[in-house]
Amino acid sequence: EAALLDGEPDLDRLVNAADVMRPPVAVRLRDDLNIALRALLDGRVTKVPVLDDEGAVVGLVDEATIAKAYLREQTTQNE
Repeated sequence: EAALLDGEPDLDRLVNAADVMRPPVAVRLRDDLNIALRALLDGRVTKVPVLDDEGAVVGLVDEATIAKAYLREQTTQNE
């Protein structure tokens, strides 16, 4: 397979994941949404994985989900 790529000089300029990666960002199931929002902002990402107690990914939380939960809570408090 490597010999197949020898004739492609443009591939020499490509970067790999290690060249552009960031430290991992994640939250736990028991973390509140303030922590999740802080992780999004500090990590400069739009989604973060949610981990269970064993460290397995059980889902994702994103900006829209946090905004909807906040608005739902505000609506409930105003009723």
